[in-house]
Amino acid sequence: MIELAGIEEAARRLAPHLRHTPVLDIGPLPGGDPGSRLLLKLENLQVTGSFKARGATNKVLTLPTTQVSRGLVTASGGNHGLGVAFAGRLAGVPTTIYLPANVPPAKGVKLERWGAKVVWEGEVWDDANRLAERREPNPWTFLELVVRHLPDVPAIRVHHARHIPGHHTRHSSSPSARNRR
Repeated sequence: MIELAGIEEAARRLAPHLRHTPVLDIGPLPGGDPGSRLLLKLENLQVTGSFKARGATNKVLTLPTTQVSRGLVTASGGNHGLGVAFAGRLAGVPTTIYLPANVPPAKGVKLERWGAKVVWEGEVWDDANRLAERREPNPWTFLELVVRHLPDVPAIRVHHARHIPGHHTRHSSSPSARNRR
């Protein structure tokens, strides 16, 4: 479990590097408990277009310089790779992102604009991930955690919407709730 102090420390560490994105109070939850409210953290306004830059940048800023200087490597379906590419550019180190064939080419273009080397391998993420681990001599820890800090919120549940044409789905990227003490 991530303690509140760790979240606050990450927020301070990230503040000079990332945008402070707004929280939109949508209002009461239809059918929710009395007094419940729906708050949306607009991470789509983040520098890379998603919250993934927070976790990747926080990880880079907490690793030893000798480890980061070897470069960053990950497999991605897109947004995670953008976060790692941003963190790599910030650290001034080479970054390689392995993408599977099912990722839209536009994601690869965005990654290259952030300075990442893009390697197209495999049909799906699992293939790209396996190949990234096999081909890179020092694969870097895959970064996958959201750093959130919303004042006066007793619990946080992290979700992100994933649009699949013709479907309305919601995918939980971190189904656990963190309760403040």
